[in-house]
Amino acid sequence: MATTVEYRGSGGDLLHQIVREGLPVFLDELEAAGRSLPRFVLRELERFMACGDVANGFAWLHCDDCDHHRLVPFSCKGRAFCPSCGGRRMAEWAAHQVDHVLPAVGVRQWVLTVPWGRRFLLARYPRLIRGVLGIATTQIFRWVRDELARRGFGGGQTGSVTVVQRFGSALRLNVHFHILVLDGCYSEDADGKLTFHRAYKPTTADVQELVTRISVAVEHWLALQGHGPDDAFDSDPDDGQELLQAASLAGKVGLGRRSGQRSRRVVFLGGREFALPARCAVSDGYNLHAAVSIGPRDRVGLERLCRYLCRPALAKSRLERRADGQVVLNMKRAWSDGTAAMVFSPAELVARLAALVPPPQKNSVIYHGVLG
Repeated sequence: MATTVEYRGSGGDLLHQIVREGLPVFLDELEAAGRSLPRFVLRELERFMACGDVANGFAWLHCDDCDHHRLVPFSCKGRAFCPSCGGRRMAEWAAHQVDHVLPAVGVRQWVLTVPWGRRFLLARYPRLIRGVLGIATTQIFRWVRDELARRGFGGGQTGSVTVVQRFGSALRLNVHFHILVLDGCYSEDADGKLTFHRAYKPTTADVQELVTRISVAVEHWLALQGHGPDDAFDSDPDDGQELLQAASLAGKVGLGRRSGQRSRRVVFLGGREFALPARCAVSDGYNLHAAVSIGPRDRVGLERLCRYLCRPALAKSRLERRADGQVVLNMKRAWSDGTAAMVFSPAELVARLAALVPPPQKNSVIYHGVLG
């Protein structure tokens, strides 16, 4: 019987080609700017280039019954932007949440974004993330309990699981929170049995009141931590990632001959005025969205939502290479101003990826309440 060998790897895809080409140029530009990357950022980039390359190690799987072989290259297990490793982690995490964590009750997604300056602050000081999230979940839990108490179901408890995302659709640094909250509370009956009472849908006015409370409470807490509204934190002139993160937040190029210029866009005519959807509100740059909910029987929809929360920063299908060597990052949906794609040089794309790398040993999934 002839032996067939199946090779599974991603080391030769377009993103790997772009990073291999752009990384040396990016590092030269970084050196010319007098900056250096933290070791954990450089390690993430180096490991990504080796991900899926059989030259860097592999497992050889063999079936004795059919004599089938499969070559499985080692992966980088990257946490920032690797589509292959991120995709596997996304599927495993979503299945775990549905099978072992989230009960068969209604679940609502609350998405909290903070002002641009605060996003930079959270990126530079990850210890502040838990404090901001703790304030937000406290306010949301209070609203759920109060809503049920008005209907005679007081004293219950709810819970949440939050994914802290660090990216936007254009690969801009964007620290924000996707909070899955049980859409109601558990209360204990006289016989010790737990009963779940589902809350009513929040109105847009409810969301407006909540985001106002959250913005005031977060700003007060940040001030107590020494971060005022015009906070200028201690900048490190040698930290290359800090420079890249500031540029990424601003949608600009951080290094090279185009340093300080806006990232190039592909814009279609016909931009439209943007209006906030229902159950979405803004207060002093804080935005809260609560329109997405999943019913207690829709486990498939819940897993799909969990996959969305934990998705990798970049899908390889969104990348194209132009004839001039530039890289096009297509948007999933065109922006309200008509922007349909971003255009980067390979080095500019590497800079965007480097800005997204989280510090080591910082968990991006946080539990509160009965799920904590």
